[in-house]
Amino acid sequence: MKQQKCGASTLHVTRIVWFVSLSGMTLPAFAAGAGVQGVIAEVISWVVLIVSPVFTLWAFWKVHIVPELMAEKRQHPQKEAIKVLCLLSLFFGGLLWPLAWLWAYTKPVFYRASYGRDKHDDYYAEESHLSDTDKQQAALVMRDQIADLQRKLTAIEGAGALNVSVAGGGASCLSSLPSSMRLSSG
Repeated sequence: MKQQKCGASTLHVTRIVWFVSLSGMTLPAFAAGAGVQGVIAEVISWVVLIVSPVFTLWAFWKVHIVPELMAEKRQHPQKEAIKVLCLLSLFFGGLLWPLAWLWAYTKPVFYRASYGRDKHDDYYAEESHLSDTDKQQAALVMRDQIADLQRKLTAIEGAGALNVSVAGGGASCLSSLPSSMRLSSG
């Protein structure tokens, strides 16, 4: 009978140890089995040694491509150079990243004066592949904008705030449009 009681109490103690170790409560080292703590310690060590560095490298990379993504989104004329600076920043431990960030968020001051445009060449290449109906719609929008600006200019001139006349009127403005942008009158 005593052996059964001893076996029952051992089973009872084993259940208590499992319950305590699984519920997150800690016992002194002599009370809990070393196996459970060893497994938990091994899992934590693998997370610290493998998962944490991989996640840290991934996060470091994602943060360092933010200027590149912003330059792409804003059609920055020097987006390839910003991409290169972001790549160099990865290898130099992030020292160049603030420069890439500032460069991506600013417009080049003299770029438009030098090259006549302030967007990347890809932006203009996308516009050149528009269909004829898209070009006609763009011409309608531009014609409406020109007419609106002429109305505003006439109102300002009528109020006496502006003494400058537009040379040639609106007809010369519309006739200066490329033929692909003009609407047919029929």
